[in-house]
Amino acid sequence: MFVLFVDSIYKYGMKRCRTLRAVLRLPCFLGWLLLSACQVQMPENSEFVGMVHFSELQTFRYKHTLVSGLEWRSGNHYILEELSSQVISEEMSARGFFPADREAEADIVVVAKWRKDLRAYQEQQAALDGPLNTMNLSESSAGVVSRISLVLEMYAGAEEKLFWRRELPHAFEATQFTGDRITRCLEEAVENFPQRIENDPTLPSIR
Repeated sequence: MFVLFVDSIYKYGMKRCRTLRAVLRLPCFLGWLLLSACQVQMPENSEFVGMVHFSELQTFRYKHTLVSGLEWRSGNHYILEELSSQVISEEMSARGFFPADREAEADIVVVAKWRKDLRAYQEQQAALDGPLNTMNLSESSAGVVSRISLVLEMYAGAEEKLFWRRELPHAFEATQFTGDRITRCLEEAVENFPQRIENDPTLPSIR
């Protein structure tokens, strides 16, 4: 009888444990469903990578151009620096943002990062110029070409906290380096950046 009593208690305890595990798993499952739903609702072209009070962003400053990777031809650095500053400033102004004074802190600080590296032909995908043509590859290259990539980053406030980032990997072939391609690449990188939000001075400021 004692053995049967112990066995009954053991079975009852195991049943309660399984019930408890099932109850504990339910919130985890519901949380997973909620996160999945949030991920589905996220816009595909969203480039925001951090929280920011966008309505407070009114001024901008182009900070600098970073160039890395393989060796660049003479003069390319200068072209990248000049066009990056010019095109981004024009695009930001077209969206209603104001250039910050030299003495004043900008609400938005912009940085462009250009990189040149080697990529195998079979890894190429449609980019700024579309897929590469095999007829354009030299025999000595063995299907390897140098490509240029762009990363555009925007930082907010005096602390320069990253809040927006757009990457165009392997946008075009390095041998096709022209001012027009650089301009198009920059315009595409900033294409989805929103317009400035104009604050109504008659409304109270809520913080």
